[in-house]
This record gives sequence, structure tokens and C-alpha cells, in this order.
Amino acid sequence: MVWWIALACTGDGADDESGMATDSVSIPIDDIAGWIATGEYQSWQSGELHPTLGNHFGNVLAHFSPSLVESLEAGNELHPVGAAAVKELYGYEGKEVLGHAVIVRTGEGTTSKDWYWYELYEGEIFADSHGDADCSLCHSGGVDFVISKP
Repeated sequence: MVWWIALACTGDGADDESGMATDSVSIPIDDIAGWIATGEYQSWQSGELHPTLGNHFGNVLAHFSPSLVESLEAGNELHPVGAAAVKELYGYEGKEVLGHAVIVRTGEGTTSKDWYWYELYEGEIFADSHGDADCSLCHSGGVDFVISKP
């Protein structure tokens, strides 16, 4: 089965009447590594490079889709479908990207199965599914499974 997820994403800055970004990009779940390689997520708002609080192999830098930033800033308890974050994984030395972790809200429910989880580090896939148990266990302490902040 092929999943496509549309994400709100900055582009020309046009907003609809709700104030939400109107530009979007589709992520092919069956080729998420290919989508990551395009670097489109790097135009999203990011936090600071910091040591991970979880199992993400050292230092991380998180990038947040515009809809996730808006939801976090509004203090929402549930984030909208399409909200996403991409973490660049730098390892313990923090000099080059060695992998990525991705979280994308795909459903409107309240469980980890409403999120798609992906993690690739140094060529090994650690997560690639909806509701990944290892990811959701650590992320359950966040607001709707999102721990990092922009």
C-alpha cells in the first residue's frame, strides 16, 4: 500500500482565510528517504542543535512544519493532520548528519497510530510505520506525541 501525506509547508507565504499556510508538499511514505534527500524540510522553522533527550544517537536538530509550529504556539492538545517534524541526527560528535527521524500526523485520533514514524541512522532503519511502539513510548510524554519545540 502507498501512503501520501500532504503537509502544510511554507512557499510564497500565501495564507487562506484561516491564516494557515496554503502551500503543501506530498510525502510518499514508500520513499520517505527520497523525500528527505530533497531537503524541503530545511525551509521549515527549526530549533537549536542539542543533545537528544531520547534514543536519537546524540545531537539532533529538529525542523517543524508550519502547521505544527502554529499548533504548538496555539497550545493545542492535538495537532492537525499533516503536522510534521524532521530531526536531523548528528551522532555524538555533531559535525554531519548521519540520519533522520520523521513524525507526521496522519489521523485525527488520540493514539500513536495516528502518527507515522520513521527513523534512519547510518543506513539502518529503526522505525517505518504508523504507531511505532518504540517511538511512541518515548514520545508519549509530549504534547500529542511531540516533545521538541521550535
